[in-house]
Amino acid sequence: MAVALVSSSRQVGRLTNAARRLYSDVYPKITTHYTIHPRDKDPRWKAQEYCNMHFLYGECGGNASAAAALYRERYPNARHPDYRVFIRVHSCYLEGRIPGRGLGGTSEGRPQLIDAQDIVLNKVAEDSTISVRDIARREGIAKSTVHRILKRRKFHPYHVTRVQTLQPRDFAARVTFCRLMLDKIEEDSEFFDRILWSDESSAKRDGFLNLHNLHSWQLTNPHLIREDKSQYQFKINYWTGILNGKIIGPYEMPGNLNGPGYLNFLQNVLPGLLEEETDILIIGGGPAGMAAAIRARQIAEEKGAEVRVTLLEKAAEAGGHILSGACVDPIALNELIPDWKEKGAPMNTPVTSDKFGLLTKGGRIPLPVFPGLPNWNHGNYVVRLGHLVRWMSEQAEALGAEVRTTT
Repeated sequence: MAVALVSSSRQVGRLTNAARRLYSDVYPKITTHYTIHPRDKDPRWKAQEYCNMHFLYGECGGNASAAAALYRERYPNARHPDYRVFIRVHSCYLEGRIPGRGLGGTSEGRPQLIDAQDIVLNKVAEDSTISVRDIARREGIAKSTVHRILKRRKFHPYHVTRVQTLQPRDFAARVTFCRLMLDKIEEDSEFFDRILWSDESSAKRDGFLNLHNLHSWQLTNPHLIREDKSQYQFKINYWTGILNGKIIGPYEMPGNLNGPGYLNFLQNVLPGLLEEETDILIIGGGPAGMAAAIRARQIAEEKGAEVRVTLLEKAAEAGGHILSGACVDPIALNELIPDWKEKGAPMNTPVTSDKFGLLTKGGRIPLPVFPGLPNWNHGNYVVRLGHLVRWMSEQAEALGAEVRTTT
C-alpha cells in the first residue's frame, strides 16, 4: 500500500537529506512529497527550475495555484515550490531581474549580476573618477562584485599625472617657443648644447610622514612615539643646472629664494660653478652611495681619466642619518678596499656565536642556526654603521671625491 504525504509546514520543508534517506529505507513504499515555504532560504533553486516554473505559469494562464499543482504532477521527484514562488518568478522576469537571492521573502535582496553590471557601468560613465567603495555604498552592491564587473569589462584605474598649472595665455607662448627651438636646431644642430637648463628645489622639515611603514614587532604594545611637528622650522633651497650633458652644481641658495638673491647668484656664483663641472653626481651618503663614489674614483685612476665625482649628503656629517647597529658581511668591502683593516675601518668585533630564539609570553624557544642560511653570521662583524659610513667618506675624499654635507 502506497501512502502519499503532502505537507507545506516548515518542519517538513527543512528535512535533511540524511533523514529522508533513512525514512525511505524504513518505509520503502511510502513516497513523501513536500513543498518549500516561500520564506525558507535554505534551498537554492537552479536556473532550470526557475525556467520550468515560469513555463508552467504561462501554460496555466497565470494561475499560480494551478501551476504549482501541475509542477508537482510533471516533476514528482523534484522539489515542489509554493504557488507564491511562481508569482515572484514571473515578477522578476517582468522587472528584468534574474530570480535568486531574496526570492519569496519580504526583501528584494541585492541586485543580481545583470542589473548590477548596468548600474556599475552607468555610474562609471557618469563619473569616471568614482571609487569602487562609493559605488558599493550607494547602490548596495558588494565591493567584490563591482571589482569583478569592471575587470571583466576591461576597465583599469589609471592614475592622474600632476602637471604644472597653465593659464590660457600660456599655450600660445609655448607653441611659439617650440617652433623657435625647432628652427634653431635646423640652423645649428648643437644649439641645445649651449643652453643652461636649471631648476630649484626646496627641502623642508615638515614633510609627509608615512606611518604605515613604521612599526615594531612586539608581544605587548610598547606605545612607540615619534616626534613629528616642531615649532622650529627650516628650509633648504638647492639650485642645479645641466649644460652640454654635464651637471652644474648643486648649489645651496642662502635664505629664501627671491629676485635680488637670485640676481646675486647669477652674477657672482654661477660663473664659478660653470668652471666646476661635475661628471658624476651621487645623491645620498649611505653605504651604497659612498661605495659608488669610491669605485668611480678608483676606475678613474685606473684609466688615467679626469673625472669629477660629487656626493651630496643631507646630514650635517657623513653617517649622521644612518641607523646604527648592524651585522656586516665584509665580502663587498674586501673587493672595494682590500686593505680596509690596515686603513683602520671601524670593524673590530667579529661574530663568535649566533643565538636565535622565539620569544613567548613566559620564556624563549631556541631556534637552530645552520651554515648557509641568512642568519648564519660567522665571519661577519658587528659594527656601528654610522661610524663605518663616516670612515668610507674619508676614503672617498682621499681618492679625490667631493663629499658635500649641509654644514
